[in-house]
Amino acid sequence: MFGGFPDEDDFQHGFFSAPVRGTFQEQYRAFSTALMSGEQRKNVNYGGKIILPPSALLKLSNLHIDYPMVFEIRKVGGERATHAGVLEFIAEEGRCYMPHWAMRALGLDEGNMISIKNTNLVKGRFVKIQPQSVDFLDIHDPKAVLENAFRNFSTLTEGDIVTIHYNDKVYDIQLLQVKPAKAVSILETDLEVDFAAPVGYEERRTQQVANARASVQERISKLTLSKTLLEGGVLDGASSQTASSGQRLDGKPMSAGGSNQQSSQTPHKVGDTIEASDVKDGPLRLPVGKLFFGYPVVPLDDPETKDDKIKAFQGEGGKLRTRKGKGRAG
Repeated sequence: MFGGFPDEDDFQHGFFSAPVRGTFQEQYRAFSTALMSGEQRKNVNYGGKIILPPSALLKLSNLHIDYPMVFEIRKVGGERATHAGVLEFIAEEGRCYMPHWAMRALGLDEGNMISIKNTNLVKGRFVKIQPQSVDFLDIHDPKAVLENAFRNFSTLTEGDIVTIHYNDKVYDIQLLQVKPAKAVSILETDLEVDFAAPVGYEERRTQQVANARASVQERISKLTLSKTLLEGGVLDGASSQTASSGQRLDGKPMSAGGSNQQSSQTPHKVGDTIEASDVKDGPLRLPVGKLFFGYPVVPLDDPETKDDKIKAFQGEGGKLRTRKGKGRAG
């Protein structure tokens, strides 16, 4: 180099070469986000990001790790792995705070050692989920709820059971299938979501079918009973059994066509024609499927002929008393 300027040899030896990118790999004690000091935040516990100490940020900056930062997380000595992004660097040194579902996925207890390593994931295109409860079916618009919930996630790993929060309820959702890889990034990508039947859905559906069948059978029984009552099979028998004989004030016997006349009426059946002469005093009982539009119209008598039939009172009137002065001789 001459005069403080780089020469050709400096360029060949990488004077202006890109910084060497390393691998971040550290071990921390894992704790659930519920144990963090300060106000609890739902987007931390019901999301897919972790909280690391400030020293991790310094190491990541020196290693020139690409953003957004994505990490592979394993239990020390374990084979199962999950993935997560990072939310903040405010944890105590030596600690890593994780969502409870992530600790459950790795089989971790509070304070267990975990290994964290930075990684790169392809962008996700498809995910198939299965709600772990039929209560998820009560959500009016599940796709909109998932879209809003996944904003708190950076990655999705096949086989994980993540937890989301909606309308003061917590829902567990298993990631059955993830494409194009077993673990994907969902940042700035269009993700197609497919739904599998929730756990317990078949049992609930079987119970609903059984309840529907029982309801139909009950309705059929009621319709059959109503038809029997209308046709008089049960109603007439009940009327004759409950009918009681009345008594006259003058002590004379009741006529045979009295109170029991109504119950002796022959019930009509389907297909019968109801005539005016067949109808007696009492409730009108129609067979099933029959409608009653009134009795046959009887024309009124002609007024001219009606006057001939009417005869006025014929007879002579008389007085019980006569006036004084009348009937005497001069």
